[in-house]
Amino acid sequence: MNNNKQSSFFDGIGLGINLIIAGIFLPLLFHNKFLLIIAAILIAFGIMGLGIELEKVYPNLGYTNIFMGFGFILLGVSTLVFSVNILTKVLFLLFILIGFFALVSGTLKYFSNNTKESKERKTSKKNHSSLSIISIFSITGFLANIVTIISYFHR
Repeated sequence: MNNNKQSSFFDGIGLGINLIIAGIFLPLLFHNKFLLIIAAILIAFGIMGLGIELEKVYPNLGYTNIFMGFGFILLGVSTLVFSVNILTKVLFLLFILIGFFALVSGTLKYFSNNTKESKERKTSKKNHSSLSIISIFSITGFLANIVTIISYFHR
């Protein structure tokens, strides 16, 4: 990876993690229904951005689909913050269906390519550890926002 691509990758990862962190702290600082929705959108875009950046470095492994799936599931859950009427139920169902489709297809693509790659050549432990750290940050942000949304409904 040349310096320009590497710099762009680092900038993209930094922006994704920054959006996730901002989305986590926004509802903690301000207890507002509108800001809770904005926080969910920030975290969803951060998660999706991380997937796009990982796909640039490790193409055809399904990272974009997996992270887009998490983002759409989060957006679906955040639609329930609005009053529960027929429109929000339809949006919830639509986002959840798109999210699970992307998540399952990306996961299957990852495992099918990963088994092919492991047979052809072994990847370094450094690559796996950096991917694990990024995945942990993304999933943590995703789960933190889900917990925030659920706690909001139980007030």
